Amino acid sequence: MRKRSRGEGYVVGRNVTIERRWARGNHNRLPELAQELLHFNPALIIGGGNVVALAARKVTSTTPIVFIIASDPVKLGLAKSFAHPGGNATGISMMTARLVLKRLELIQELLQQKATVGFLVNPHNQDLLQEIDEVARSTGRTLEVAKARNQDELEPAFRHLVSAQVGAVLVGNDAIFFNLRAQLVALADRHSLPASYEFREFPAAGGLMSYGPSLVANFEKPALTLHAF
Repeated sequence: MRKRSRGEGYVVGRNVTIERRWARGNHNRLPELAQELLHFNPALIIGGGNVVALAARKVTSTTPIVFIIASDPVKLGLAKSFAHPGGNATGISMMTARLVLKRLELIQELLQQKATVGFLVNPHNQDLLQEIDEVARSTGRTLEVAKARNQDELEPAFRHLVSAQVGAVLVGNDAIFFNLRAQLVALADRHSLPASYEFREFPAAGGLMSYGPSLVANFEKPALTLHAF
């Protein structure tokens, strides 16, 4: 995003300042961190992920928020509509649930017709879990859900999928999973589970396959909003 900002005429330290806050996997801290950012009276807040955007929206209804999220912003309450978001939040949605449907179709080509597919999700993303459940029902396919909120819960989640005898696993879109992608790829390999991911960074780390947008490109786009505010 810094590179794109420079292209738009903004240089960190000269005419723009960026303050960052990281929850480091502890979603309970998000409202506190969002409140800290408000103390700087920012021109805008950029948040990546459903729970981050919702936390920012909860603490301010006036400071502009630009989000990069996985789900439908209208269903989440971040926008009134796609055409006219209204309020103080706008941004980019990768519509992960729809992408999961395509990823499900692709991974099924590797499996027997009646094989169960596993789905690894962070339970903090309840909205995403609900959307995926709707996708599963629409296809008539059973998804065996395994939940992991942090690094320590990944191994038990994979053991659950193995005990459920799934034929493959879809890894949900989550910042924690992205940061732990090397471990996730290693776990899938250790348990001989074909795995599908959303971003190309997972196959780059040795994963089997991915289908989804460019994460780098999506995080560069918010730099354009600096002109809007």
